[in-house]
Amino acid sequence: MNRACAVWASLLLVATGAAADSLYVKIQDLNPVGAGAFAGADIEAVELYDGANQRAYYVTDIVAAQVPGSGDDGGPDSANLRGLTVLADWDAPYVYSLNGGWVVVKIDTGANPVADDFRLTVYEVDGSLYHWGGAPDPYRVEVARAAEGPWTVLGIGSGTARFTLDGDMAPALDEETAEKIADTVARKPDNDPITDDLREKMAPTLARLAALRDPAQLGVELDGFHRFYHYRDHVVNEHGEVDGGRVMAPWLLLEAAWERYRQIR
Repeated sequence: MNRACAVWASLLLVATGAAADSLYVKIQDLNPVGAGAFAGADIEAVELYDGANQRAYYVTDIVAAQVPGSGDDGGPDSANLRGLTVLADWDAPYVYSLNGGWVVVKIDTGANPVADDFRLTVYEVDGSLYHWGGAPDPYRVEVARAAEGPWTVLGIGSGTARFTLDGDMAPALDEETAEKIADTVARKPDNDPITDDLREKMAPTLARLAALRDPAQLGVELDGFHRFYHYRDHVVNEHGEVDGGRVMAPWLLLEAAWERYRQIR
């Protein structure tokens, strides 16, 4: 919906006396890397989808945020979270980098009441969403009907993640996915080794994974790393894109996360 249509819809609600509904979504970065630019979870868009009526709603406002290391500009550009994902609109802005912090956004649904069977999708940038993006990062998602809460935790995401508002979700790592991950880890790719630059960039993530104690979060991250690895394997080994360690890096992250998961589960 463009800005003119949004204004017209708001005026129509006032004129008809229809009550507008909203959902508030809090996204907490679980990657404590902090202050660097584009560090931690990079949120591209948040979508609320009403399957019964086939309607999608997106962020209309940012109501609160705490973004470490954002400098003198007051943090990321709020426009980077409002509106459609770039997958649906190539003119959409890039990302809102949390840098280890959090953000609370508001999604207006107009006269359509928010229901428990609505699906919430968080688009967190990784290499399968943006061509040159890095590995997916973990984040926690909570929802509320008011900006001040109370908050209900929907779960943890990594990369693009989908939730239902009733919290009825499949396990983060089901038996079939775990078997596929174990098989992938057992077959080290015959690709270029990682570069020194990639090794340096991966070091904080490898250290974080080695200290992680939450099996649920590890399960979500494993699923994200697994999808990311197979995407990189596909574009490099089947489509001939430049390698330079771009396949080996996600495999090493997957291997580290899998070993840690086996230690603590």
